[in-house]
Amino acid sequence: MRRIRRKTLMADFFGNVISAKAEELVDHEDGTIEETSLTTHSRCEACGRPLEKMSEMRGVCIICGRLCCALCAGSCVVCGRGPFCGCCRTGFAERGLSVCSYCLPALKQRLAYQDRLIEEKIAFEKNIALCTAQLRFAQILQHHKGRFMRTLARFAEFKVSRKIASLERELNKENGHGRLRLP
Repeated sequence: MRRIRRKTLMADFFGNVISAKAEELVDHEDGTIEETSLTTHSRCEACGRPLEKMSEMRGVCIICGRLCCALCAGSCVVCGRGPFCGCCRTGFAERGLSVCSYCLPALKQRLAYQDRLIEEKIAFEKNIALCTAQLRFAQILQHHKGRFMRTLARFAEFKVSRKIASLERELNKENGHGRLRLP
């Protein structure tokens, strides 16, 4: 009986075995040949998926130090750092965006600032609509009543113009000129 064994190992640059293949050919010398083949693959340390090829490796997670595969690896959309494994990824799941721990606080601060600006814009538009309604009412009263109503209408116009000017000053003050914004 003769045996022929062949082993094929695939390793990464650090010497870690990614996959191993063992083949054995046995000749019983009575015309019977037996062939056995066994293939084992290593798994991604981060997500546990079996890796067949070395090209599926994306590197070591910069946060936890585990090896990442093509499926679970991600990088920061702001500064480009990475890769991150699936467990260490943070960011916005609905958009599939990941950010590093250095960029996340600034991004959250920027989003809170944008939300505050939107709320202020909505409040400003509500005030403008209210002032417009007051002006229309004053114009109708002025048109239909006498001199006293014209005086009231001018007073209302003056009050509305002061309110608009103060709102403009507040918006210009809160506009955030000179602040650095993330993309």
